[in-house]
Amino acid sequence: MIPKTLELATQSNMQKRIGCIITDKRGRPISFGVNKKKTHPLQEHYAKQAMFPKKLYLHAEIAALVKCRDQGHTIWVGRLLQNGTPALARPCPICLAAIKESGIKVIMYTDNNGNVLALDVNDY
Repeated sequence: MIPKTLELATQSNMQKRIGCIITDKRGRPISFGVNKKKTHPLQEHYAKQAMFPKKLYLHAEIAALVKCRDQGHTIWVGRLLQNGTPALARPCPICLAAIKESGIKVIMYTDNNGNVLALDVNDY
């Protein structure tokens, strides 16, 4: 799933290009998102909650959560540098709060070497 998140990240018009996919328990994609210069009330809500009230541009994770109509199980997040190299995509405190409240159980994300790391949401 990470290669698809990196492919999505190419669609972002932001300096930090991030793509996100939410899958169900069977691993089927149910929602997609990229970070973009756009705002959304859910982004604003979690930004204020995490004490980052000026972080109003839509993060990929929240963009995917907004579109998610079914119960997600795993969220996959990938980031590309401007030169196309994979980079660290661990969700920020804003996105962690939104993910946790959504009921998603597992976070999979790229590290600085393009490896995939996992986080159990219950650890936060």
